[in-house]
Amino acid sequence: MNCKFFLLGICSLFCLSYAPKKTIEVGELAPNFSGITISGDSLSLVSFRGNIVLVDFWASWNQPSRRNNLATRKILEKYRALSLRKKRKFLVVQISIDTKPDLLTTAISKDNLYWKTQLCDYKGWESKYVEQFMIRRVPANFLIDTAGYIIAKDIWSFTLDTTIQRLMQ
Repeated sequence: MNCKFFLLGICSLFCLSYAPKKTIEVGELAPNFSGITISGDSLSLVSFRGNIVLVDFWASWNQPSRRNNLATRKILEKYRALSLRKKRKFLVVQISIDTKPDLLTTAISKDNLYWKTQLCDYKGWESKYVEQFMIRRVPANFLIDTAGYIIAKDIWSFTLDTTIQRLMQ
Protein backbone atom coordinates (compact mmCIF):
# COMPACT_ATOMS: atom_id res chain seq x y z
CA MET A 1 0.00 0.00 0.00
CA ASN A 2 2.78 2.49 0.90
CA CYS A 3 4.52 1.58 -2.35
CA LYS A 4 1.48 2.79 -4.33
CA PHE A 5 1.58 6.19 -2.64
CA PHE A 6 5.33 6.43 -3.14
CA LEU A 7 5.00 5.66 -6.87
CA LEU A 8 2.06 8.05 -7.19
CA GLY A 9 4.16 10.79 -5.56
CA ILE A 10 7.12 10.13 -7.87
CA CYS A 11 4.83 10.17 -10.93
CA SER A 12 3.26 13.43 -9.76
CA LEU A 13 6.66 15.08 -9.34
CA PHE A 14 7.80 13.83 -12.73
CA CYS A 15 4.66 15.11 -14.46
CA LEU A 16 4.84 18.50 -12.74
CA SER A 17 8.46 19.01 -13.69
CA TYR A 18 7.60 18.52 -17.36
CA ALA A 19 4.39 20.55 -17.38
CA PRO A 20 4.19 23.03 -20.26
CA LYS A 21 5.09 26.59 -19.44
CA LYS A 22 2.08 28.86 -18.97
CA THR A 23 3.54 32.38 -19.13
CA ILE A 24 6.58 34.36 -20.12
CA GLU A 25 8.21 36.00 -17.13
CA VAL A 26 10.10 39.21 -16.52
CA GLY A 27 13.83 38.56 -16.89
CA GLU A 28 13.47 36.14 -19.80
CA LEU A 29 14.71 36.81 -23.29
CA ALA A 30 11.75 37.95 -25.36
CA PRO A 31 10.68 35.49 -28.05
CA ASN A 32 11.91 36.66 -31.42
CA PHE A 33 9.25 37.01 -34.06
CA SER A 34 9.08 38.29 -37.57
CA GLY A 35 6.31 39.13 -39.94
CA ILE A 36 4.94 41.51 -42.50
CA THR A 37 3.43 44.68 -41.11
CA ILE A 38 0.02 45.93 -42.14
CA SER A 39 1.80 48.48 -44.35
CA GLY A 40 3.72 45.66 -46.10
CA ASP A 41 7.17 46.03 -44.52
CA SER A 42 9.23 43.21 -42.99
CA LEU A 43 9.62 43.36 -39.23
CA SER A 44 11.72 41.32 -36.83
CA LEU A 45 11.95 41.93 -33.10
CA VAL A 46 15.67 41.14 -33.03
CA SER A 47 16.28 44.01 -35.48
CA PHE A 48 15.20 46.44 -32.73
CA ARG A 49 17.98 45.42 -30.31
CA GLY A 50 19.63 48.45 -28.82
CA ASN A 51 16.24 50.14 -28.35
CA ILE A 52 13.51 50.03 -25.73
CA VAL A 53 10.53 48.20 -27.27
CA LEU A 54 6.96 47.87 -26.08
CA VAL A 55 5.27 44.83 -27.63
CA ASP A 56 1.59 45.58 -27.23
CA PHE A 57 -1.16 43.01 -27.92
CA TRP A 58 -4.60 44.42 -28.67
CA ALA A 59 -7.80 43.99 -30.69
CA SER A 60 -10.08 46.44 -32.46
CA TRP A 61 -13.16 45.00 -30.73
CA ASN A 62 -11.68 45.25 -27.22
CA GLN A 63 -12.52 48.56 -25.50
CA PRO A 64 -9.72 48.41 -22.87
CA SER A 65 -7.27 47.91 -25.76
CA ARG A 66 -8.69 50.90 -27.58
CA ARG A 67 -8.40 53.13 -24.49
CA ASN A 68 -4.84 51.91 -24.03
CA ASN A 69 -4.04 52.91 -27.64
CA LEU A 70 -4.55 56.56 -26.73
CA ALA A 71 -2.20 56.34 -23.74
CA THR A 72 0.40 54.42 -25.76
CA ARG A 73 0.29 57.02 -28.54
CA LYS A 74 0.78 59.87 -26.04
CA ILE A 75 3.77 58.13 -24.44
CA LEU A 76 5.31 57.38 -27.84
CA GLU A 77 4.90 61.03 -28.86
CA LYS A 78 6.41 62.20 -25.58
CA TYR A 79 9.60 60.20 -26.16
CA ARG A 80 9.86 60.64 -29.94
CA ALA A 81 11.94 63.84 -29.69
CA LEU A 82 14.16 62.32 -27.00
CA SER A 83 14.61 59.22 -29.17
CA LEU A 84 15.97 61.41 -31.96
CA ARG A 85 18.70 62.78 -29.67
CA LYS A 86 19.67 59.43 -28.12
CA LYS A 87 21.36 56.38 -29.60
CA ARG A 88 18.50 54.24 -28.35
CA LYS A 89 14.87 54.82 -29.17
CA PHE A 90 11.54 53.96 -27.64
CA LEU A 91 9.53 51.93 -30.15
CA VAL A 92 6.09 50.36 -30.08
CA VAL A 93 5.24 47.16 -31.92
CA GLN A 94 1.54 46.45 -31.83
CA ILE A 95 0.20 42.99 -32.54
CA SER A 96 -3.51 42.73 -33.16
CA ILE A 97 -5.45 39.52 -32.64
CA ASP A 98 -8.14 40.65 -35.06
CA THR A 99 -9.55 38.36 -37.75
CA LYS A 100 -11.15 41.01 -39.99
CA PRO A 101 -8.82 43.39 -41.86
CA ASP A 102 -11.46 46.08 -42.37
CA LEU A 103 -12.21 46.36 -38.64
CA LEU A 104 -8.51 46.55 -37.83
CA THR A 105 -7.69 49.25 -40.38
CA THR A 106 -10.69 51.28 -39.22
CA ALA A 107 -9.51 51.07 -35.58
CA ILE A 108 -5.93 52.02 -36.54
CA SER A 109 -7.26 55.06 -38.38
CA LYS A 110 -9.71 56.13 -35.63
CA ASP A 111 -7.08 55.71 -32.90
CA ASN A 112 -4.46 57.52 -35.02
CA LEU A 113 -1.92 54.72 -34.68
CA TYR A 114 0.48 56.17 -37.23
CA TRP A 115 3.53 54.00 -36.54
CA LYS A 116 4.32 51.36 -39.13
CA THR A 117 5.08 48.57 -36.69
CA GLN A 118 1.59 47.06 -36.68
CA LEU A 119 1.37 43.28 -37.11
CA CYS A 120 -1.63 41.03 -37.58
CA ASP A 121 -1.88 37.60 -39.18
CA TYR A 122 -5.71 37.66 -38.89
CA LYS A 123 -5.81 34.33 -37.07
CA GLY A 124 -7.19 35.73 -33.81
CA TRP A 125 -6.35 33.61 -30.79
CA GLU A 126 -4.69 31.07 -33.11
CA SER A 127 -2.02 33.60 -34.09
CA LYS A 128 1.61 32.52 -33.96
CA TYR A 129 2.35 35.71 -31.98
CA VAL A 130 -0.24 34.81 -29.34
CA GLU A 131 1.36 31.38 -29.04
CA GLN A 132 4.93 32.72 -28.83
CA PHE A 133 4.08 35.21 -26.07
CA MET A 134 1.53 32.91 -24.39
CA ILE A 135 -1.16 35.60 -24.45
CA ARG A 136 -4.43 34.73 -22.69
CA ARG A 137 -6.14 38.14 -22.79
CA VAL A 138 -5.90 41.59 -24.32
CA PRO A 139 -4.68 44.13 -23.73
CA ALA A 140 -1.32 42.67 -22.78
CA ASN A 141 2.15 44.09 -23.22
CA PHE A 142 5.84 43.41 -22.68
CA LEU A 143 8.52 46.06 -22.20
CA ILE A 144 11.81 44.86 -23.68
CA ASP A 145 15.22 46.32 -22.89
CA THR A 146 18.09 47.07 -25.27
CA ALA A 147 19.47 43.53 -24.95
CA GLY A 148 16.12 41.87 -25.75
CA TYR A 149 15.08 40.90 -22.22
CA ILE A 150 11.61 41.44 -20.82
CA ILE A 151 11.89 44.01 -18.04
CA ALA A 152 8.15 44.47 -17.37
CA LYS A 153 4.84 43.10 -18.50
CA ASP A 154 1.32 44.44 -18.38
CA ILE A 155 2.70 47.87 -17.55
CA TRP A 156 0.35 50.76 -18.27
CA SER A 157 0.01 54.50 -18.32
CA PHE A 158 1.90 56.32 -15.54
CA THR A 159 4.06 53.30 -14.64
CA LEU A 160 4.98 52.74 -18.29
CA ASP A 161 5.79 56.42 -18.71
CA THR A 162 8.05 56.64 -15.64
CA THR A 163 9.79 53.38 -16.53
CA ILE A 164 10.58 54.57 -20.05
CA GLN A 165 11.73 57.93 -18.71
CA ARG A 166 14.21 56.15 -16.45
CA LEU A 167 15.42 53.87 -19.25
CA MET A 168 15.90 56.70 -21.71
CA GLN A 169 18.19 58.73 -19.43
